[in-house]
Amino acid sequence: MHRAPKQNKGIALLEVLISLVIISVGLLGVAALQIGSFKDNIQSKQYEAASYALHQLVERLSSNSTAVALSYYDFNNLAAAKKDTLPNDSCTDNSTAECQAKQDLSVWYQQVKASLPSPRISISTNTSIASGAQITAQIVWDAALKNNSSADYAQVCDKTKVDSYQCNQVVK
Repeated sequence: MHRAPKQNKGIALLEVLISLVIISVGLLGVAALQIGSFKDNIQSKQYEAASYALHQLVERLSSNSTAVALSYYDFNNLAAAKKDTLPNDSCTDNSTAECQAKQDLSVWYQQVKASLPSPRISISTNTSIASGAQITAQIVWDAALKNNSSADYAQVCDKTKVDSYQCNQVVK
């Protein structure tokens, strides 16, 4: 009977252990890719929800051009101190353009809150242009400031200050 030399004992066990380590590293890599893909999918859905919300806002604004011209839709809760501020929808006369604008904005904002985490918005009207009023609307969600600063969102969609997937804007 021929015996294996003593120095070769345990080699098969070592090979199995090395194989298990290699397989484990590969499986961890696949898991990391799935987690990254899931995160990107959520960000994409949120960006799509913000785009849809801005489109809805533009439709609301186009139906009430008098209120737009008088800046009744202007609202801003981007500043850290104003993050919990809601659009004021208290009206006494529902037939006025101002009251309709307040109610439109309030209903729209509630829909935005239902689809985006921690939304903050800025809607501003520029009436000094020759072609009429220009509206700039911006949405930031989910504490999008880089470095978690409590400062104001001065340049809301500036990619050096905000994660670009957590900010969307429209200018009409």
